[in-house]
Amino acid sequence: SADYFGHKVHIDLNEKLVMYGVTHICAIHGFSNKIFAFITSPIKNCIEIYAHLYMYSV
Repeated sequence: SADYFGHKVHIDLNEKLVMYGVTHICAIHGFSNKIFAFITSPIKNCIEIYAHLYMYSV
């Protein structure tokens, strides 16, 4: 069991549309399998992922 919500977070990137300038990133809770954060970014940018997805989810 998890100690708190977000204890086991999976971050998934979908770069299939990267040639069109779109990258989808979502955060999935590992125990309940619920998507609780989702962003769309023009490029794969680690700073944007951290600021808008990771900090929001934890």
